[in-house]
Amino acid sequence: MKNQEPTALLINPWIRDFKCYDEWMEPLGLLWIARFLEDAGVRVHFVDCLDRFPDRDILKPGKSKKFASGEYSRIELDKPPIYHTIPRKYKQYGISEQLFLERLRRVPEADVILVGSGMTYWCDGLRRTLELTRRLFPKSCIVLGGIYASLCEDHARHLPEVDQVLTGRFCTDHLQAILQILGIGSSSRVPPPSGWPQPDYSLLNPKLGHRAIVSGFGCPFNCTYCASRFLEPHFHRRPPEAMVEQITQSYARGIRDFAFYDDALLFKYQDHMAIIMDQLRAREIKARFHTPNGLHARWITRDVACDMFRGGFQSLRFGFESDTPEVQKSSGAKVTRAEMEECLINLCEAGFRKEQIGVYLLVGLKVEPWQETVRRAQWVQERNAMALPNFLSPVPHTRDYAVLAEKYPILEEDPRSHNDLFFALYSGTVNFEEFNALKQRVRDGNRS
Repeated sequence: MKNQEPTALLINPWIRDFKCYDEWMEPLGLLWIARFLEDAGVRVHFVDCLDRFPDRDILKPGKSKKFASGEYSRIELDKPPIYHTIPRKYKQYGISEQLFLERLRRVPEADVILVGSGMTYWCDGLRRTLELTRRLFPKSCIVLGGIYASLCEDHARHLPEVDQVLTGRFCTDHLQAILQILGIGSSSRVPPPSGWPQPDYSLLNPKLGHRAIVSGFGCPFNCTYCASRFLEPHFHRRPPEAMVEQITQSYARGIRDFAFYDDALLFKYQDHMAIIMDQLRAREIKARFHTPNGLHARWITRDVACDMFRGGFQSLRFGFESDTPEVQKSSGAKVTRAEMEECLINLCEAGFRKEQIGVYLLVGLKVEPWQETVRRAQWVQERNAMALPNFLSPVPHTRDYAVLAEKYPILEEDPRSHNDLFFALYSGTVNFEEFNALKQRVRDGNRS
């Protein structure tokens, strides 16, 4: 006899790539959707393919690292033809397929299955997740959402296992579409992000020692290589009081490491983050904060740097795509060389150490040769920060992508071509020997 309670199964899919590391990654979108569905009377099941702490698995667990980050379990796979020339091992990251199937079988039924998606070039891991899910749930409606689904909508709609694709930030129309599939007549609505409830972190493995958090959605900048404005056209912020309560609740459960995934965390610092820091200090919350998404250097004044140091920030990341004025102007003018230098000075004077400050350097932007990255890396390292070179990953619905797609039609044909290593080699930005030389020279400079 069918259970009368409507049931939804949410799945965080595998990742297939040459590298992947848990820098406080969590499927926040799915956790928020779970909360909305639960509030509407839906029973929610969750299967996390990226669970780092399964009770038992045939795969060797990844090593835990500093600040609750760490490695995923993984298995080496044959490379798909598009990657055959890349001299790197291709892997599937996450729990074993055997354990995934076991967890799916524990779900008695699923009226609707919601699958998230991340980077566009991770679509192979997503496909495998969908294949096995459809095998066990041949009649359930599978709905796909997330970043890949939004940026590569046409490609996503051609996946044979998918019945519906939801694009963009979760909203009332999405919730109503899911409730309609479940046969629920409800007036439930999704408020703007400023009014969102707390994500349902209880679905995560309790052994996970970190929390991903977002205090704002969207970005006031509109850089030529970033799709933030496409994914979220408007800039929203959650109230500081809601963020303080969210952090306090997780802290009370033993969580000490929190990673902000905002695109513009420091924007109008005194009106937002300063309030959060003050209230956390008043509650004697001694958490550690990390910013893997990258911060805007121009907003790091001396007072802001000191406040962040007192507040417990441990891992700071900044974007410094180029210091060439022409490239800066044409790509969004996010930060100048002078602003970056002032930022690094302020951080050092506030007490931050070199190993706490990382500066992302984008390789392959516009017409700059890779040797320019070596020069910029040395400049950053001389100012007591670590240089972190990142190769350009073409992102659909950005201005840079539109130019690159005309020159390299493969970008429109196969999302796996958006992979940063593949595109760097395919476009001739570097050859593999240059790639390794760049990494080694920067690594040596970071250690000195």
